[in-house]
Amino acid sequence: MAVAGSLGLKYSWPIGLTITGLLIIVALSYFPTIHGYPSGGGSYVVARENLGTLPGLVAATALIIDYSLTAAVSLTAGIVAIASAFPVL
Repeated sequence: MAVAGSLGLKYSWPIGLTITGLLIIVALSYFPTIHGYPSGGGSYVVARENLGTLPGLVAATALIIDYSLTAAVSLTAGIVAIASAFPVL
């Protein structure tokens, strides 16, 4: 494992620079949206006003699914943590 970690060290800079580049691209792509919608509104409003009703509904559906799955994963992680602390459960 130590050898594999040492060999993988040479990839850390290129991977780090790639991730940094992607973060910069995402940040720069958000600026027009932030300035176009200073009061907020989210993905649904931006998609609906720029792309139409159907893409807006797709964005809203994706957000609902995202929130539901986030809650499900968090609940599962909490149950696993409690069960590991109290094996009787």
